[in-house]
Amino acid sequence: MCNLACLHCYSDSGPEQRTHANVHQLLSAAACLRNKGYELASISGGEPTVYRDFQVLCLGLKSQNYKVSVITNGMLLQPIINAIDNIHIDLISISFDGPRDVHNTIRGRNDCFDRAVVALKAIAKRGVTAGAVVSVTKQSFTHIPSLVEDLISNGASRIQLHPIAAVGRAEKGLTSFEELSAGDLQSLILMSVLLQSQYPNAIINCDAVMGSELRRRKFPLPMDLVSPIVIDETGNVLPIAYGMAKSFSFGTIQTGFESPVYSQELADLAKKTMIRCRRRKATTFYSDLVRSSLKRQSLTSYRSAALSL
Repeated sequence: MCNLACLHCYSDSGPEQRTHANVHQLLSAAACLRNKGYELASISGGEPTVYRDFQVLCLGLKSQNYKVSVITNGMLLQPIINAIDNIHIDLISISFDGPRDVHNTIRGRNDCFDRAVVALKAIAKRGVTAGAVVSVTKQSFTHIPSLVEDLISNGASRIQLHPIAAVGRAEKGLTSFEELSAGDLQSLILMSVLLQSQYPNAIINCDAVMGSELRRRKFPLPMDLVSPIVIDETGNVLPIAYGMAKSFSFGTIQTGFESPVYSQELADLAKKTMIRCRRRKATTFYSDLVRSSLKRQSLTSYRSAALSL
């Protein structure tokens, strides 16, 4: 569910979509995960403030002793203010796609950027940790330093630079906006380091990683708990990232799900993806992992169909 139909959406959320998860089933699943040691719940969409049980969900998660963060497009200010006034939410982040013109083009409305800034200011004014998730394309890349400066001046204390991946609606919607190349990703990582040194009182992260950094990381072991866990709008409990192939699902919140540990198949997929990513200057890894899972599912389906002939 969403009040916008953004060109870069990693799902197909929009005003015409009505699929959403049952809040009681969500909270039941969250309680199971909390008992297994999960501590942070991040609520995103689509747009979480249009979810009719948004506050019920937030209150329920807080009662389970989760730290709760919310990512919103900032278009609906009152539900955000109500949540701040009634619930102790640990972090509220507003999503941005670049400077005003780029942001409004991707969002499909001329007032999106200004309303997002108003929401950011309101969150910071009420003493809640205010963040910004910045989607980065080739068209917005050179504007990132000035945008970060503006966001920090308007109250953001945490900024996440998120390279766009052509998945979901973005696979067809981003005809005018391009993904970053490996070289661009490398530059974005270096930019985030420089911005962090320039703004030491803020926390600036980048959702890309150097290939050399991956070479120092260990592969996940089959017995390790998977983190993060993603519960999508249909109730599927998925490993690591939104959009992972359903064949890797642990189950659903409607019918129950298995303990979220690495299967050998998932561990092998992560290992092979990491080996490929290690050879690059820089990578987003998670986007590569989602694409790898979908390709593997497609290949498995083809083999099953072939065997059934």
